Amino acid sequence: MEVLKVIFASLFSAAILFLIAKLIGHKQVAQLEFFDYITGITIGSIAAELATTLDDPWWKPTIAMIVYGNYHGRQSDGG
Repeated sequence: MEVLKVIFASLFSAAILFLIAKLIGHKQVAQLEFFDYITGITIGSIAAELATTLDDPWWKPTIAMIVYGNYHGRQSDGG
């Protein structure tokens, strides 16, 4: 049963990462700034935590990923 939870959590976090990446926008690697790298690493780390920590509620890391993605989107727009 734990294996199914890990599989579901991994697929869910990958889907959230995909949606956040689409919302943030597409940039070439050469166009990324330091802030883009830090945000990407942070969101990826939160997604990994979501996929591997099965005891905590799933919505906490999901909200954290959305907050980081939204903040990054606002910073990229200049606001």
